Amino acid sequence: MSEIKYTVLSIAEGKARCDSAMKALLSNIHILSRLLKELVPEYKGCSISDIEEKYIEKRSITVSISGVADHLPEVSVMSNEDLGFSEANIYYDILFRAAYPDGSGRDIGLYINIESQNTFHPGYPLEMRTIYYGARLLSSQLKAINKQTNYGCLKKVYSIWLCMGDTPDREAGKVYFYRFQKQCINVIINEDKASSEALEIVCSDLSESGNHKSHERTGPGHLSKDISGLQEQAEHYDLISVIMVSLNERTKVSSSILELVRILGSNKASKLEKLQALRNNDIIVDDNMEKEVGYMCNWGEYMWQGGLKEGLEQGLEQGLEQGLEQGIDQGEEKLNSLYVFLMNDGKLEEMKRVMHDKAYRQELYKAYGL
Repeated sequence: MSEIKYTVLSIAEGKARCDSAMKALLSNIHILSRLLKELVPEYKGCSISDIEEKYIEKRSITVSISGVADHLPEVSVMSNEDLGFSEANIYYDILFRAAYPDGSGRDIGLYINIESQNTFHPGYPLEMRTIYYGARLLSSQLKAINKQTNYGCLKKVYSIWLCMGDTPDREAGKVYFYRFQKQCINVIINEDKASSEALEIVCSDLSESGNHKSHERTGPGHLSKDISGLQEQAEHYDLISVIMVSLNERTKVSSSILELVRILGSNKASKLEKLQALRNNDIIVDDNMEKEVGYMCNWGEYMWQGGLKEGLEQGLEQGLEQGLEQGIDQGEEKLNSLYVFLMNDGKLEEMKRVMHDKAYRQELYKAYGL
């Protein structure tokens, strides 16, 4: 039993290592800058070099490992863990500060959170979680709430969710934009229409089979007119925006940077394919990045699914003679042990092949004395 526990822990550590590698790659400033230009309206007119050199606060980039904070401090290093006195703790995969030019010569601050999501249907509406993350990130900017609280210091929050893995084909290649919008719901003059919407959704289809059309949307800083004729800036109320990017193995997308994200998160793409996708985006691949890509075969989820599948197969084969339960245990232990051997030998490609090639799996069982 202790050997089984060791095997399970080793596989869990391997999965965590792959997840960590993915976050490390996504937090690279050259990837962050391209994601901001592609997805965030404030940066549409900015060059990649300006986003990297002027607007992203490099020292504020943090990746979810550990940390403790009751609020977001105005210092160079932030925590990825948001602890609330009466709320659940949450961890942000990637968190950093940035600024953008508003067109009048001043820079406006932003907090940007990027999440890598492997499950498209986690058992609850994912949109609710994305909005909750944005709301927590906004509220955590205030140290205390009292009569002296200056709400005018709040900075807009973007929560960007990169959904990969089991995204259904009908959703793959689409980008959804959620934001707060001000609309009049009551007037004292004659109007034909009056409506209210707390959250507007805009969708762009970037799949190669899509029509590439996107609904017209108004970026932050747009002036909306109220019934008194006064102009108010959207930055006063449009403080939380959520962007959801839906990707999967099968659907290529027209955006170069999102295609890179899709390939990096792919279970089938080889190391060479992932490195080439990085270079296709003019990203210089150094030794550290190549090392991270080496762990980015994303075999973690396949391990757990494959272990169960192998266990069931072994259980059915041995069930008549030794009992179904014993067969499942032995099959799962056998496959998990093989994963440990392959992981220790650095044979990631072999680990991927084992999941789909039963004959090759049996061959490796013999080679490792299993």
